[in-house]
Amino acid sequence: MNKIRINKLVVKGVKKDYEVIFKNSLNIIAGEISTGKSSILELIDYCFGKKDSPQYPELLKKGTAVLLEITVNSEVLTIQRQLFSPRLKEIVHFSAISDLRNDHNTVELSPFQKTNEESISSFILSKIGLQEIRLKEAPTKDMSDVDLLSFRDVLWLCYLRHDRVGGIDLLFEKTPMKQHKLVQVVDVLFNLHSEITVALGKELSFIEKELQDKQRNEKTLLRFAESQEIPTLEELEKQKKNLLEESITKKSRLEETDRIISGSAEFAKDSQEKVLNLQKELQEIRTKTRNDAKTLQRVVPLRAQYYEDISKLEFLNQAKEIVNPISLVLCPVCLSSLDTKENVNLCPLCRKQLHQNSPDISVNVSKEIGTIKRKLGEIDIYIQYLEKEIESDLKNDKDMSEKLVVAGTELDNTLKNFVSPYLSEREDIVGIISANHNEIKHVDGFVKLRTDIQIISEEIIRLKLRQNQIETFLDQERGKALIRTELISALSSTFGEQLKIVNFPKLSDARIDEKLVPYVRGLRYNLLSSDGAINLISICWLTTIFTQSVLRAMHHPGFLIIDSVQSGIGMGKQAKQVETEFQDQKIVEGLYKLLKDVSELDDYCQLIIVDNHPPDYMEDNVIVRFSRDPNKPPYGFIDDETT
Repeated sequence: MNKIRINKLVVKGVKKDYEVIFKNSLNIIAGEISTGKSSILELIDYCFGKKDSPQYPELLKKGTAVLLEITVNSEVLTIQRQLFSPRLKEIVHFSAISDLRNDHNTVELSPFQKTNEESISSFILSKIGLQEIRLKEAPTKDMSDVDLLSFRDVLWLCYLRHDRVGGIDLLFEKTPMKQHKLVQVVDVLFNLHSEITVALGKELSFIEKELQDKQRNEKTLLRFAESQEIPTLEELEKQKKNLLEESITKKSRLEETDRIISGSAEFAKDSQEKVLNLQKELQEIRTKTRNDAKTLQRVVPLRAQYYEDISKLEFLNQAKEIVNPISLVLCPVCLSSLDTKENVNLCPLCRKQLHQNSPDISVNVSKEIGTIKRKLGEIDIYIQYLEKEIESDLKNDKDMSEKLVVAGTELDNTLKNFVSPYLSEREDIVGIISANHNEIKHVDGFVKLRTDIQIISEEIIRLKLRQNQIETFLDQERGKALIRTELISALSSTFGEQLKIVNFPKLSDARIDEKLVPYVRGLRYNLLSSDGAINLISICWLTTIFTQSVLRAMHHPGFLIIDSVQSGIGMGKQAKQVETEFQDQKIVEGLYKLLKDVSELDDYCQLIIVDNHPPDYMEDNVIVRFSRDPNKPPYGFIDDETT
């Protein structure tokens, strides 16, 4: 049953929220004028995609947004729309209003039907099975342009505004194109519109092709899985779980092994200290050897320099002996013989006393040579010492290096004996973890294949289910199929019966013609001069279509909303403005009997009506009553606005 049930309306306010809760069957919104009764109906209409929100002063002052909770085929949805901002997106919550604080899915929709954009209209139509239905703009022309059915069109047969209840535009006679469309909407609801079966036929054809492709893919994948002996998805998941658990266990053991290996340094502490001490001593020996070698490198050239100095001094000494100063025997003036006895203090020529600052001062070369030789001897001794030290250091270096090799070998053997088993175990663990990782990748590939097969299998089941649903639906629709004359006859009959129930005065010749125009007393409804007559005819026309749709299990959404049901009839305060023949309490009683009966045609029916003063015996069906008296709450729908 593709039916819609209205559960709750909430207006989010600046300081508080305002709500109305609805039930199955008949719901009466009662109260004085100007208390917001009609605004409740208009807010429902606004949530269903009406262009403008109600402009009542109290709403403008207090309201910010409106929430409408509905149930569509057992699925609870909440439509949220901002007040006074008609072009903002509507939000559909896949949740009841009471659960909006909990996590839930949402979708944003355009409030108006647009090409290639999902709207609140297309969303609701898809939920009740009336999506993608095309209506001709000129029904009598085969080549007429087409227009998609909108939920706003369907609402013409669900919501009777006050201006249609008591007016003369029930079938939109003032707008011919709209009137033509209304007739087509009725055809859609009663399955006389070929678009329903055509659309379903196209969907069925698409499903059959899709089903063939899915079955072919499933068969190919299953054949491959069997040839490769790939386990079932359950077995693969179990295998992967075992591999993961083993890897976790091995990783834990690997961490423990690494801690043991890291702690092996403490185990060989003495051996490590011995190696470190030997390394330190060897470093000291090599440092000393480098220092001695550098010293020797500086001293050897000095020794060579001393040898050179001695050679020079000895050469000087020899030169003095070989090359003496000039020896004069005769005086160069008188040629007399000169005393040749050497006297170092007399000039050999003039024999005069030599001055102390004479440049020819004798040097004691032998003494200098002796001093240098003494220093040379000291250097030779020091060089011999350094050479012996270096030789000793090299020997110590060799001995210490050998000891270090032995100590290092002992340390390695010690560590090896302790760590080797753990190193071997570690290598095995790493190998197992790596193998498991590769195996998990391998299993994941098989899991994806099996998952793809499962998804395809589930899709095949879904397609077959939808295929069966469409075939069953088409069979049922063929069995329910009406010819238009039969429908018009049934509507006329029901229309007449319902006018009798409401005790329509001087009832005669009641019928509905092929264009759905109602007639009473042989006259079109809008030619009757009485407001009460037009009101009753309008209500009965709407309930007639609803009744036939429910009895035939057709496509009506399952709810009716009617404003001002006692317009032009009754005995209340407005009796002075009511024509005499409609000032009859029996008419009111009959009207409420009809509304009650229609609301109980089946368990899915729901009627919401507005009436200032419903009969007292209908009190059980009054869901809210507004007093318009500050001392008798609730004052109105916006109950804290009493000015």
